[in-house]
Amino acid sequence: MNVISENVPLRDNRINRFVFGSLLESVPLERIVKTSRDWSIERNRIKGSRLSAGLSFPEHSHWNWELKAKQAEIFSSFQTLFAIECEGEIQGMMIVDFAMQLAKLPPDRGKPILYINYIESAPHNLYEEPRRFSGIGFNLYRTAVLYGLDKDCEGRVGLHALPQAEEFYARRCLMTPMEKDPNHENLRYFESISEQSRQFLCGDF
Repeated sequence: MNVISENVPLRDNRINRFVFGSLLESVPLERIVKTSRDWSIERNRIKGSRLSAGLSFPEHSHWNWELKAKQAEIFSSFQTLFAIECEGEIQGMMIVDFAMQLAKLPPDRGKPILYINYIESAPHNLYEEPRRFSGIGFNLYRTAVLYGLDKDCEGRVGLHALPQAEEFYARRCLMTPMEKDPNHENLRYFESISEQSRQFLCGDF
């Protein structure tokens, strides 16, 4: 496991104060397996309580990070898994692909793009009150932009967003919403060209 940074700024909403998490790469599979099972239990509990109250529940409640991590390991020549850890627990995970996608937006159309396959913050950071930590998704997305610079993607990033996350990518990540993709569960495609990513990196959490 590689610890890339121990200075990831997160807001601990329980004490209304900034704390620091760690950015990890190449997390051992057994650690992912435990986290995946813990999150699955949390999601099912949250889903049940929110359905009973007539509220929306996580659209990614069926995700299995154990399977996703195994797949990323098989395709490790062009896929990487990142995680953010705080208080000894993984608080968010992301898998990126840096070889299989091309940009769609001008003036970068046809150039290599870093594609975010999956990104998720732990359920207790999204649906508990107070939400335990804020800034997980923001910092994972920032990691994707910076990693893409190292992989000659020049800050270009693309992803297909779940409906509940569309506003986050448009407003917080400054991405451009495009058409819904019938070949990708009819999810809306979002993309950020190099200039948009430069503006994002200049902003504050």
